[in-house]
Amino acid sequence: MAKPPVSEAARVLGERVRTFRDDLGISQEKLAALAGVHWTFVSQVERGLRNLNLHNLLKFAAGLQVDPAELVAGLVPPPEPAEDEAQDEPVVRTPAARRRKPRKTAGRR
Repeated sequence: MAKPPVSEAARVLGERVRTFRDDLGISQEKLAALAGVHWTFVSQVERGLRNLNLHNLLKFAAGLQVDPAELVAGLVPPPEPAEDEAQDEPVVRTPAARRRKPRKTAGRR
């Protein structure tokens, strides 16, 4: 019995990898050589059985001669706005300011 994909995103990403590979007319073995990974890893990715980290995603994109964004576009839906946020005003979130501890000066007042 075949294993199910690890997630819907992994399944869709695998389909995209396979589609781009087929469009290039190359085998899993050839893509593996171009991307610097093992051919069984390519197979597992195409079946949605493996999650790609950023490093491997970039390797696959280079091997497929595509922008990495083409592999992941639309995999994460945009966040829903909160009810209390205005629909027409963008929310800008910035990291909290660093707090500095006062320096201790020896013997000075």
